[in-house]
Amino acid sequence: MGDMRKRLIELILNAPRKGVVYGDIKLDKPVQTAQSIADHLLANGVVALPCNVGDTVYGFHLKNVLPYSVKWQETDDRGEWRVVAQYPPMAPRFYKLEDFGKTVFLTKEQAEQALKERVDDG
Repeated sequence: MGDMRKRLIELILNAPRKGVVYGDIKLDKPVQTAQSIADHLLANGVVALPCNVGDTVYGFHLKNVLPYSVKWQETDDRGEWRVVAQYPPMAPRFYKLEDFGKTVFLTKEQAEQALKERVDDG
């Protein structure tokens, strides 16, 4: 939940601000407003995915870090969100939200560090 909150705050803070109003909330208010908006959205079922379609994420293949292009995002049979990414010519990979930071990463550096730790652990 903490990562989703951070992502929502980031999205809210980077949104166009001048004169933008959502309901009765005007986005040119201080950062605390962005935080309270994020908390409100999370409390009401909003899911902030860690990346967008077209972004590059990094995953493992054998002992290599590869860039995967995010092709689409969807929910599975249980309604849980997942990100579908592909490194051509390989088949698409399906990543659950809890996979981020474990088997799929937002930066190449994070993936390389995680791979190094896996190799060092044996």
